[in-house]
Amino acid sequence: MNLHQTFTAPSPSQRADLTMKDGAIIRLRRYGKPGATRIVLSHGNGLAIDAYAPFWLPLAERYDLVVFDMRNHGENPLHTQEGHVWENFYSDIEEIFQGIKAQFGAARTVAAMHSLSSMSTLEHAYRNRGRWDAICVFDPPMAPPAGHALEAADGPDSQKLSERAARRQFIFDSPEQLAEQYRRPAFGRWRPEQAGLLARATARQMPDGRWTLCCPPAFESYVFGCKKDPTLFHRMRDIGVPLRIIAGDPDSPYTSPAAAIAKAARDEHGVDVVMVPDTTHFLQFEEPEACREHLVDFIKMHGLD
Repeated sequence: MNLHQTFTAPSPSQRADLTMKDGAIIRLRRYGKPGATRIVLSHGNGLAIDAYAPFWLPLAERYDLVVFDMRNHGENPLHTQEGHVWENFYSDIEEIFQGIKAQFGAARTVAAMHSLSSMSTLEHAYRNRGRWDAICVFDPPMAPPAGHALEAADGPDSQKLSERAARRQFIFDSPEQLAEQYRRPAFGRWRPEQAGLLARATARQMPDGRWTLCCPPAFESYVFGCKKDPTLFHRMRDIGVPLRIIAGDPDSPYTSPAAAIAKAARDEHGVDVVMVPDTTHFLQFEEPEACREHLVDFIKMHGLD
Protein backbone atom coordinates (compact mmCIF):
# COMPACT_ATOMS: atom_id res chain seq x y z
CA MET A 1 0.00 0.00 0.00
CA ASN A 2 1.38 3.43 -0.94
CA LEU A 3 0.93 5.43 2.24
CA HIS A 4 2.40 8.56 0.64
CA GLN A 5 -0.36 8.66 -1.96
CA THR A 6 -3.32 7.64 0.22
CA PHE A 7 -2.46 9.46 3.46
CA THR A 8 -4.35 6.80 5.41
CA ALA A 9 -3.87 3.50 7.20
CA PRO A 10 -5.58 0.42 5.74
CA SER A 11 -8.88 -0.90 7.06
CA PRO A 12 -8.52 -3.20 10.07
CA SER A 13 -9.77 -6.77 10.19
CA GLN A 14 -11.89 -5.98 13.27
CA ARG A 15 -13.15 -2.93 15.14
CA ALA A 16 -14.68 -2.52 18.57
CA ASP A 17 -15.86 0.51 20.53
CA LEU A 18 -15.21 0.58 24.27
CA THR A 19 -17.07 2.91 26.62
CA MET A 20 -14.97 4.22 29.49
CA LYS A 21 -16.39 4.70 32.97
CA ASP A 22 -17.25 8.37 32.26
CA GLY A 23 -18.75 7.71 28.82
CA ALA A 24 -15.68 8.47 26.64
CA ILE A 25 -15.42 6.18 23.60
CA ILE A 26 -12.18 4.42 22.65
CA ARG A 27 -12.16 2.69 19.25
CA LEU A 28 -10.00 -0.43 18.92
CA ARG A 29 -8.72 -1.59 15.52
CA ARG A 30 -7.18 -5.01 14.96
CA TYR A 31 -4.65 -6.08 12.33
CA GLY A 32 -2.34 -8.99 11.77
CA LYS A 33 -2.31 -12.60 12.93
CA PRO A 34 -4.81 -13.78 15.57
CA GLY A 35 -3.14 -16.29 17.86
CA ALA A 36 0.29 -14.67 17.61
CA THR A 37 1.83 -12.47 20.29
CA ARG A 38 -0.30 -9.36 20.58
CA ILE A 39 1.20 -5.87 20.39
CA VAL A 40 -0.96 -2.97 21.58
CA LEU A 41 0.05 0.44 20.21
CA SER A 42 -0.88 4.05 20.84
CA HIS A 43 0.51 7.56 20.38
CA GLY A 44 1.65 10.88 21.78
CA ASN A 45 -0.18 14.05 22.83
CA GLY A 46 -2.13 15.69 19.98
CA LEU A 47 -1.29 12.86 17.56
CA ALA A 48 -3.09 9.68 16.38
CA ILE A 49 -1.93 6.10 15.95
CA ASP A 50 -2.82 5.83 12.25
CA ALA A 51 -0.08 8.39 11.55
CA TYR A 52 2.44 5.80 12.81
CA ALA A 53 1.39 3.22 10.20
CA PRO A 54 4.80 3.09 8.43
CA PHE A 55 6.21 1.97 11.79
CA TRP A 56 3.58 -0.54 12.95
CA LEU A 57 1.91 -1.87 9.81
CA PRO A 58 4.78 -4.23 8.83
CA LEU A 59 4.47 -5.85 12.28
CA ALA A 60 1.08 -7.23 11.18
CA GLU A 61 2.89 -9.83 9.08
CA ARG A 62 4.06 -11.53 12.27
CA TYR A 63 2.00 -10.32 15.22
CA ASP A 64 -1.57 -9.72 16.34
CA LEU A 65 -1.86 -5.92 16.48
CA VAL A 66 -4.41 -3.79 18.30
CA VAL A 67 -4.12 -0.03 17.81
CA PHE A 68 -6.13 2.70 19.52
CA ASP A 69 -6.19 6.45 20.01
CA MET A 70 -6.14 7.98 23.46
CA ARG A 71 -9.38 9.68 24.52
CA ASN A 72 -10.27 12.79 22.50
CA HIS A 73 -7.75 11.89 19.79
CA GLY A 74 -7.88 10.38 16.31
CA GLU A 75 -10.90 8.22 15.53
CA ASN A 76 -12.51 8.63 18.95
CA PRO A 77 -15.54 10.90 19.31
CA LEU A 78 -14.80 14.11 21.18
CA HIS A 79 -15.66 13.83 24.88
CA THR A 80 -15.44 16.46 27.62
CA GLN A 81 -12.54 18.71 28.51
CA GLU A 82 -13.24 18.00 32.18
CA GLY A 83 -12.56 14.32 31.59
CA HIS A 84 -9.30 14.94 29.75
CA VAL A 85 -7.09 14.38 32.80
CA TRP A 86 -4.21 12.09 33.71
CA GLU A 87 -6.19 9.99 36.18
CA ASN A 88 -8.59 9.09 33.38
CA PHE A 89 -5.70 8.29 31.03
CA TYR A 90 -4.42 5.80 33.62
CA SER A 91 -7.80 4.19 34.20
CA ASP A 92 -8.51 4.17 30.46
CA ILE A 93 -5.48 1.92 29.94
CA GLU A 94 -6.92 -0.62 32.37
CA GLU A 95 -10.33 -0.52 30.68
CA ILE A 96 -8.68 -0.80 27.27
CA PHE A 97 -6.52 -3.73 28.37
CA GLN A 98 -9.56 -5.60 29.72
CA GLY A 99 -11.65 -4.58 26.71
CA ILE A 100 -9.09 -5.95 24.25
CA LYS A 101 -9.11 -9.29 26.06
CA ALA A 102 -12.92 -9.37 26.12
CA GLN A 103 -13.28 -8.42 22.45
CA PHE A 104 -10.41 -10.39 20.90
CA GLY A 105 -9.53 -13.08 23.45
CA ALA A 106 -6.60 -13.60 25.80
CA ALA A 107 -3.06 -13.49 24.39
CA ARG A 108 0.50 -12.76 25.37
CA THR A 109 0.45 -8.98 25.18
CA VAL A 110 3.18 -6.39 24.75
CA ALA A 111 2.53 -2.65 25.06
CA ALA A 112 4.32 -0.45 22.51
CA MET A 113 3.46 3.14 23.39
CA HIS A 114 4.76 6.62 22.56
CA SER A 115 4.90 9.71 24.77
CA LEU A 116 1.41 10.39 26.25
CA SER A 117 0.34 6.75 25.99
CA SER A 118 3.73 5.59 27.26
CA MET A 119 3.44 7.64 30.45
CA SER A 120 -0.13 6.45 30.95
CA THR A 121 0.89 2.82 30.46
CA LEU A 122 3.88 3.00 32.81
CA GLU A 123 1.70 4.42 35.58
CA HIS A 124 -1.04 1.89 34.82
CA ALA A 125 1.46 -0.97 34.99
CA TYR A 126 2.77 0.22 38.34
CA ARG A 127 -0.76 0.39 39.78
CA ASN A 128 -2.06 -2.80 38.10
CA ARG A 129 0.59 -5.48 38.33
CA GLY A 130 0.72 -8.43 36.00
CA ARG A 131 -1.38 -7.06 33.15
CA TRP A 132 1.25 -6.78 30.41
CA ASP A 133 3.80 -9.44 29.50
CA ALA A 134 6.25 -6.70 28.53
CA ILE A 135 6.27 -2.95 27.96
CA CYS A 136 8.20 -1.00 25.33
CA VAL A 137 7.88 2.78 25.52
CA PHE A 138 9.10 5.31 22.98
CA ASP A 139 10.66 8.50 24.33
CA PRO A 140 8.47 8.78 27.45
CA PRO A 141 8.49 12.41 28.66
CA MET A 142 9.31 11.57 32.27
CA ALA A 143 10.12 14.24 34.83
CA PRO A 144 13.54 13.95 36.43
CA PRO A 145 13.48 13.59 40.23
CA ALA A 146 13.79 16.69 42.38
CA GLY A 147 17.31 18.00 42.47
CA HIS A 148 18.42 16.07 39.40
CA ALA A 149 20.79 17.82 36.99
CA LEU A 150 18.15 17.58 34.22
CA GLU A 151 15.38 19.22 36.26
CA ALA A 152 16.17 22.72 35.03
CA ALA A 153 15.59 21.80 31.37
CA ASP A 154 12.37 19.80 31.72
CA GLY A 155 10.00 22.36 33.27
CA PRO A 156 10.59 25.20 30.78
CA ASP A 157 10.28 22.77 27.85
CA SER A 158 6.86 21.57 29.04
CA GLN A 159 5.65 25.13 29.53
CA LYS A 160 6.82 26.12 26.05
CA LEU A 161 5.02 23.17 24.48
CA SER A 162 1.84 24.01 26.40
CA GLU A 163 1.87 27.62 25.25
CA ARG A 164 2.58 26.64 21.66
CA ALA A 165 -0.26 24.07 21.65
CA ALA A 166 -2.72 26.63 23.01
CA ARG A 167 -1.99 28.89 20.04
CA ARG A 168 -2.41 26.20 17.39
CA GLN A 169 -4.65 26.88 14.40
CA PHE A 170 -7.49 24.37 14.59
CA ILE A 171 -9.68 25.06 11.52
CA PHE A 172 -8.36 24.21 8.03
CA ASP A 173 -9.65 24.21 4.48
CA SER A 174 -8.15 20.75 3.94
CA PRO A 175 -5.82 18.24 5.62
CA GLU A 176 -3.12 19.38 3.19
CA GLN A 177 -3.24 22.86 4.71
CA LEU A 178 -2.50 21.27 8.09
CA ALA A 179 0.21 19.07 6.56
CA GLU A 180 2.05 22.16 5.34
CA GLN A 181 2.53 23.23 8.95
CA TYR A 182 4.57 20.08 9.58
CA ARG A 183 6.90 20.70 6.64
CA ARG A 184 9.42 22.81 8.55
CA PRO A 185 13.00 22.33 9.75
CA ALA A 186 12.13 20.97 13.21
CA PHE A 187 10.39 18.06 11.49
CA GLY A 188 12.86 17.82 8.63
CA ARG A 189 13.88 14.23 9.41
CA TRP A 190 10.34 12.86 9.06
CA ARG A 191 9.78 10.46 6.17
CA PRO A 192 8.10 12.17 3.18
CA GLU A 193 4.68 10.62 3.83
CA GLN A 194 4.50 11.62 7.49
CA ALA A 195 3.19 15.17 7.23
CA GLY A 196 0.21 14.06 5.17
CA LEU A 197 -0.40 10.97 7.27
CA LEU A 198 -0.38 12.95 10.49
CA ALA A 199 -2.66 15.65 9.12
CA ARG A 200 -5.20 13.13 7.86
CA ALA A 201 -5.13 11.15 11.12
CA THR A 202 -5.51 14.17 13.38
CA ALA A 203 -8.19 16.17 11.54
CA ARG A 204 -11.87 15.46 10.93
CA GLN A 205 -14.23 17.09 8.48
CA MET A 206 -16.96 19.40 9.75
CA PRO A 207 -20.47 19.78 8.28
CA ASP A 208 -19.43 22.93 6.41
CA GLY A 209 -16.68 21.03 4.57
CA ARG A 210 -13.75 22.48 6.50
CA TRP A 211 -11.55 20.43 8.80
CA THR A 212 -10.77 20.69 12.52
CA LEU A 213 -8.26 19.07 14.85
CA CYS A 214 -9.59 15.90 16.49
CA CYS A 215 -7.86 16.89 19.74
CA PRO A 216 -8.68 20.54 20.49
CA PRO A 217 -5.70 22.81 21.25
CA ALA A 218 -6.90 23.44 24.82
CA PHE A 219 -6.87 19.68 25.51
CA GLU A 220 -3.39 19.26 24.04
CA SER A 221 -2.09 22.31 25.91
CA TYR A 222 -3.43 21.04 29.23
CA VAL A 223 -1.52 17.76 28.93
CA PHE A 224 1.76 19.50 28.14
CA GLY A 225 1.25 21.95 30.98
CA CYS A 226 0.45 19.46 33.72
CA LYS A 227 3.09 19.01 36.40
CA LYS A 228 4.58 15.57 35.88
CA ASP A 229 5.16 13.10 38.71
CA PRO A 230 8.93 12.99 39.35
CA THR A 231 8.65 9.71 41.28
CA LEU A 232 8.03 7.65 38.12
CA PHE A 233 11.73 7.92 37.26
CA HIS A 234 12.47 5.67 40.26
CA ARG A 235 9.25 3.62 40.26
CA MET A 236 9.91 2.24 36.76
CA ARG A 237 12.19 -0.32 38.40
CA ASP A 238 9.21 -1.77 40.28
CA ILE A 239 6.81 -2.33 37.37
CA GLY A 240 7.51 -6.06 37.52
CA VAL A 241 7.57 -6.90 33.80
CA PRO A 242 10.30 -6.56 31.14
CA LEU A 243 10.68 -2.92 30.15
CA ARG A 244 12.55 -1.21 27.34
CA ILE A 245 12.75 2.47 26.50
CA ILE A 246 13.46 3.31 22.87
CA ALA A 247 14.56 6.93 22.94
CA GLY A 248 15.50 9.70 20.58
CA ASP A 249 19.04 10.95 20.27
CA PRO A 250 19.96 13.26 23.19
CA ASP A 251 22.49 14.96 20.90
CA SER A 252 19.97 15.79 18.16
CA PRO A 253 19.52 19.57 17.70
CA TYR A 254 15.74 19.12 17.93
CA THR A 255 15.71 16.61 20.77
CA SER A 256 13.39 16.88 23.77
CA PRO A 257 14.46 16.41 27.41
CA ALA A 258 12.89 12.93 27.22
CA ALA A 259 15.94 11.49 25.47
CA ALA A 260 18.36 12.82 28.08
CA ILE A 261 16.13 11.56 30.90
CA ALA A 262 15.99 8.11 29.28
CA LYS A 263 19.78 8.08 29.12
CA ALA A 264 19.88 8.98 32.83
CA ALA A 265 17.49 6.10 33.59
CA ARG A 266 19.90 3.77 31.82
CA ASP A 267 23.02 5.13 33.49
CA GLU A 268 21.60 5.54 37.00
CA HIS A 269 19.14 2.65 37.27
CA GLY A 270 20.20 0.13 34.65
CA VAL A 271 16.94 0.46 32.69
CA ASP A 272 17.08 -1.17 29.24
CA VAL A 273 17.35 1.90 27.01
CA VAL A 274 18.12 1.99 23.29
CA MET A 275 18.72 5.35 21.66
CA VAL A 276 18.12 5.76 17.92
CA PRO A 277 20.83 7.99 16.39
CA ASP A 278 19.86 11.25 14.69
CA THR A 279 16.24 11.14 15.86
CA THR A 280 14.00 13.42 17.91
CA HIS A 281 10.89 12.83 19.99
CA PHE A 282 9.23 11.76 16.72
CA LEU A 283 11.64 8.86 16.21
CA GLN A 284 8.96 6.50 14.82
CA PHE A 285 8.23 9.05 12.08
CA GLU A 286 11.92 9.42 11.30
CA GLU A 287 13.38 5.92 11.58
CA PRO A 288 10.44 3.50 11.55
CA GLU A 289 12.57 0.51 10.52
CA ALA A 290 15.10 0.97 13.34
CA CYS A 291 12.33 1.53 15.90
CA ARG A 292 10.55 -1.60 14.71
CA GLU A 293 13.76 -3.65 14.86
CA HIS A 294 14.44 -2.56 18.45
CA LEU A 295 10.87 -3.47 19.44
CA VAL A 296 11.08 -6.92 17.82
CA ASP A 297 14.50 -7.50 19.37
CA PHE A 298 13.02 -6.73 22.81
CA ILE A 299 10.10 -9.11 22.24
CA LYS A 300 12.45 -11.90 21.17
CA MET A 301 14.87 -11.21 24.02
CA HIS A 302 12.14 -12.04 26.51
CA GLY A 303 10.83 -15.14 24.74
CA LEU A 304 7.58 -13.52 23.63
CA ASP A 305 7.96 -13.90 19.86
